Amino acid sequence: MTYGEVLLWFVVPPIVVLAPLGVSGLRTYGGRGWLSVPAVALIAFSYAAPWDNYLIWRGVWNSPPDRILGRILYVPVEEYAFFVLQPLLTGAWFGVVLRRLRLRSFPSGSNLGALAWAGVLMVGLAFWARPGSLYLGTLLVWVALPLAGMWWYRGGWLRRNWIPLSAAVIPPTGYLWWVDHLALGEGTWFISADHTVGVSVVGIPIEEALFFLLTNVLVVVGMGLFLEPAIDQPSSTAPSTS
Repeated sequence: MTYGEVLLWFVVPPIVVLAPLGVSGLRTYGGRGWLSVPAVALIAFSYAAPWDNYLIWRGVWNSPPDRILGRILYVPVEEYAFFVLQPLLTGAWFGVVLRRLRLRSFPSGSNLGALAWAGVLMVGLAFWARPGSLYLGTLLVWVALPLAGMWWYRGGWLRRNWIPLSAAVIPPTGYLWWVDHLALGEGTWFISADHTVGVSVVGIPIEEALFFLLTNVLVVVGMGLFLEPAIDQPSSTAPSTS
């Protein structure tokens, strides 16, 4: 199975199904609702591309030449497409969640949460220095930087809205775990045993499981913070909070 087939068979169809439903949930937040998904997708693309090029350059993962269309720098062109498709998938599901669970306003940051993510960053740096935990280390550093800032800015808000945020993160994460398990089994891409810790979770390397979980956290929290200024100005189609 090629990388393009993985996207066309397993990533694009749920986006097509969920998008109309998700739009109805996001539009209750006005213009920010409409812009939230493309804005986060653009940021995700810009933030993920350099990191992923580094991973392939270091030999952390790759795809066989016969499973991809080509490369831009080190990264397969299909991977660049996935940088956009994952936020579209998770963002569409978040919109579905917002049809039933409305975000609540609480303009409060959290120094403690920011410090916790700063600690994760330091752990990641230690892992990064060791070849056998290179993937895990770079991943933790890569996600801890923005999440520390998000918690410092609106950690109290994140705690108050943990139910809708969790509901938006968990299902697409589980689905992408399954897709990753399938693709690894088909040889669509492979993960280097030399740069991973050798622990598997749900049938995939723990680094892959954390990657999909934490990137979906970034997408959902990023969208939530983008929507937050519009929470107190809901449209007439907003779902009930009762």
